[in-house]
Amino acid sequence: SVLLQRAPNGIDVPSIAEQLRVPGVISVHDLHIWELISGLNVASVHLDVSTGSDFNRVLKEVKRVFHRNKIHSCTVQPEFVDPR
Repeated sequence: SVLLQRAPNGIDVPSIAEQLRVPGVISVHDLHIWELISGLNVASVHLDVSTGSDFNRVLKEVKRVFHRNKIHSCTVQPEFVDPR
């Protein structure tokens, strides 16, 4: 799975995507989770974040979601949007 860059066994990508919808996050897209080396899961994700949200708080919650799911390195790309 390292060379194929696919989600490691036991990682439920749709569930994680849903968990990432913390307050302030409008939508989650381009979520990729893979095993970089044996035992080290990493992720990248784009988040549509409501303009005016406290992104530091959002990021803290997003990192908690990843850590709970055994992903300890992540890149988060915020895209600030007006929810109107």
